[in-house]
Amino acid sequence: MSQYSQHALDRMSQRRIRKSWVESCLKNAEVVVEPAKGLRQFMTTIADGRRIKVVVDVDKDIVVTVMWQ
Repeated sequence: MSQYSQHALDRMSQRRIRKSWVESCLKNAEVVVEPAKGLRQFMTTIADGRRIKVVVDVDKDIVVTVMWQ
């Protein structure tokens, strides 16, 4: 996944979340849920023990937001 919304990029900057963590989460998610039609949430634990959540608009194939879980 290489497309990010401006909102996602802003949140990643504010929350100090690296793109490499986002990409890793998308490839190796421990949990994947679909809370609403067209949205998918990927969650995983990164090396330092924190959990990250990545929300993707699957219709547009774009990361819409990223947060700590």
